[in-house]
Amino acid sequence: DDADGDPRGRRLVAARACAAGDVLLRERPLASALGVGSREGVCAARWRRAAGGERLLRCSRCGVLRYAGRDAQRAAWPTHRRECAALASIGDRERAVSTPAAMLLAMRLLWQRAASAEGAAAYDEHVVPLRTHWSDLSDERKVSFSAMGAAARSLMAGAEGLEGAARHSDEDAQRLGLPPVREVTQLLA
Repeated sequence: DDADGDPRGRRLVAARACAAGDVLLRERPLASALGVGSREGVCAARWRRAAGGERLLRCSRCGVLRYAGRDAQRAAWPTHRRECAALASIGDRERAVSTPAAMLLAMRLLWQRAASAEGAAAYDEHVVPLRTHWSDLSDERKVSFSAMGAAARSLMAGAEGLEGAARHSDEDAQRLGLPPVREVTQLLA
């Protein structure tokens, strides 16, 4: 429900007639992540598909994201830095490349929240009010989201240098300011 108790949640209501193709709202996303199928041909900084024979540069550390050039890679580095360390901690480029966008997005949101008061305020304003559908999910979907949440938090712990069993421990992760697995799971679901 939104602030007015409407069960439809957040929405946009037009005050006048709109034609097809009219831009009704333009807002920067709080966070974004490229899907697995788009990563090879789309610049992760500019979200532009590679033109003609343009070759995108692969991140040399994690090998997951690609960029239209050094300037694009530098521009994306503040967002990609921790995620790059997390993906590199997998140790297998093929597995890293197949990391779902939902996991990358959840990690970016949680890192952004932890990085600054502004990030925390944006998270509280835009993410916390979102309605969870956890109780509507089948047990099979809950298990799937739980596994993805545990994997995402393990990647976050890997970015902080935790190894082995410590990557899976809520206690060790919380000492570093990382969220519990349950919180990551709820964000994904």
